[in-house]
Amino acid sequence: MVSMVEVDRAYIIANAQALLDECKEEHPNRSYIRERAEKILSMI
Repeated sequence: MVSMVEVDRAYIIANAQALLDECKEEHPNRSYIRERAEKILSMI
């Protein structure tokens, strides 16, 4: 059985990864998004 913490962690990682992927495209807030995503990943 998978714990909710593991599910939440996987969800957070997936979201942060999606944000980082979004940063690869031209985006006006690219640096801000990258900072947020890296901050999220560093909390795990």
